[in-house]
Amino acid sequence: MGVLLEFPIPRRQQRVDVVLLARDLIFVLEFKGGISDQRWLAMRQVEEYALDLADFYAPSRHRQ
Repeated sequence: MGVLLEFPIPRRQQRVDVVLLARDLIFVLEFKGGISDQRWLAMRQVEEYALDLADFYAPSRHRQ
């Protein structure tokens, strides 16, 4: 198990708040402040980070 904080996505100008590594699973966490009625934007951002990790970071390609 591992935890990566402020993990930079290779070849991008973005950072993931937290990446949790648990065997073959990778969890991408993004923290937002305040109350928002646009949670779907935050969820989309996390999904894009996960896809970026799969595309630009070879060790994550064959993990869920």
